[in-house]
Amino acid sequence: MLTLMLIPIIGMLGMATEASSWFFAQRSMQAAADAAAMAAATNGCASTIPGCVSALTPYYDVEAKSVATKFGFTDGAAATTVFATNTATCPAPATSSDCYRVTITRLMPLNLTRIVGFDGDVDLNGGRAQRVQATAIAAPRVKDTYCLLALASGGANVEGIRCNGCSSADLSGCRVGTNGRARCNGGNLNADGSDAGGNQSNCAAGGTGTTGVPYIADPYSGLAANIPANDCSSYSPETWNSNRTLGSVVKRCGPLNITDNVTLTTPPGGTVLVVRRGAVTISGGKTLKTAAGSALTVVFAGPSAGGVNHILAGGGTADIAAPTYGTWSGVAVYQDPALTSGIDWSAAGNSPTWNITGLIYLPKAEVQVSGIVNKASNGHNCFALVVDTFRSNGTTTFLEKQTECPQAGLKPPTGANATRTVLVQ
Repeated sequence: MLTLMLIPIIGMLGMATEASSWFFAQRSMQAAADAAAMAAATNGCASTIPGCVSALTPYYDVEAKSVATKFGFTDGAAATTVFATNTATCPAPATSSDCYRVTITRLMPLNLTRIVGFDGDVDLNGGRAQRVQATAIAAPRVKDTYCLLALASGGANVEGIRCNGCSSADLSGCRVGTNGRARCNGGNLNADGSDAGGNQSNCAAGGTGTTGVPYIADPYSGLAANIPANDCSSYSPETWNSNRTLGSVVKRCGPLNITDNVTLTTPPGGTVLVVRRGAVTISGGKTLKTAAGSALTVVFAGPSAGGVNHILAGGGTADIAAPTYGTWSGVAVYQDPALTSGIDWSAAGNSPTWNITGLIYLPKAEVQVSGIVNKASNGHNCFALVVDTFRSNGTTTFLEKQTECPQAGLKPPTGANATRTVLVQ
């Protein structure tokens, strides 16, 4: 009887000892994978992240393997592999594919369990083994992003952001930043956060804000090198009063007047509309709109001239979605940084109304926003405004958030402070 019982007894002992060893090994692997994924995301750099330092990119996998080794799991030793990637699909509700995933695998030889017919799932050195694996995913390190950035070229003592009587302002879902001072009187902007290089009087929700933040760089000035050369010999107004199909680049020598509802159809990569020495004026009650699947970047460029504005003007509506890829990806309106006059905007947001997806870039301008910013009817939910100084009369509202900026092709402006890496799976 004992002899007959030896086989099942040994099999049961084998299952108990070997299966428990797999369990404990997997637990150890999971701890190692968690730590390795966090380390990779902290010291690595995904290409889609704003403020990414590309020189760090090749080292995230080295960091992951080094951390795994400290837990006893060395890549290439003891039938162990450690694999890291920085292009993993992030778990829902995130929609990006820039997460860091670390997978640790170890092949564990079979001994007693083979007596009862369990044969594992892989060959190992002429025998059989069981594959034990653990995976962890970490979200990448990202910096604070701003839907409003006031560059305050005059320095930390300049009022980069000012709001007077701003009890009705609503920038919820939006973080604001400036290299100068921020001053909000009679309330605050109701922003999610407020960062200032100089002093500030609490422009964020709840009367909070951060003072003395590091310098916030202008990430878009280099795009000026892509503005087509000036080949205008004269400058005169042009009127659009019907729908148009545009090419990839349209040049205007002088102001452009939109006198009726105009829907623009563009190539898949969008159209760059370069307007030199003039504004784009949309008549009251009329709309300049990008069709579904179309995209537009309006570039205002010089030469400057007395009494000439380089802005969107008029009492109508600008319903514009920026391109989602290419040189001008995510940029809806771009003022050439070389412009020095006719750049200020005293009724932004309601002359014309802004229904805009993408970036409005006015780096040398003093801008007063007194309207409601909403998304383009055929665009994603993503908006950013970069100015020299920002003023609000208290009714500024950004309905549009930054929840779909990756789909919109825009990397919003970022601050110097990075959010901590988080383990997401």
